[in-house]
Amino acid sequence: MSFDEAHEEEKKERTLVLAEETWLHARQVGHAVNGKALLKGIDAEFAPKTMTAILSPSAAAGKTLLKTLSGRAPGETRGEVFASGRRLRKSKTSYVPEDDVHYERLTVKQMLSYSALLRCPKAWTHDDKMDKVDEIIQLLRLGRGAEEGPRQ
Repeated sequence: MSFDEAHEEEKKERTLVLAEETWLHARQVGHAVNGKALLKGIDAEFAPKTMTAILSPSAAAGKTLLKTLSGRAPGETRGEVFASGRRLRKSKTSYVPEDDVHYERLTVKQMLSYSALLRCPKAWTHDDKMDKVDEIIQLLRLGRGAEEGPRQ
């Protein structure tokens, strides 16, 4: 399968998932580093169109949970994470860390474009990356608000 065919197949798959009310489920998620268990048997459900607060005994535990759910935690990870019933792979998930860099003078669309140019695969064309930005703006239902300037 060529890169373009794979990219189109991925777009169709992603569109199908995003068209539904996407739920995120985690079952028996665990994480260990150097044999020491940091998380054990976590079950979680995140409803669509909601904001979820993760309360934990320490900030590190919450951050470890987010990294584990997104497949970015170093060490051994156990359990399963699903979006609308489909098992997620590391490359399909992400989150915005609290210490992510945001430039207050840029619009949301400019920030997403900047991020897409830096983070999307190099094999993607500029237009592919900008299409991804537009797709995210549409998914989040930001509309023209994404192009409005920052508040003074």
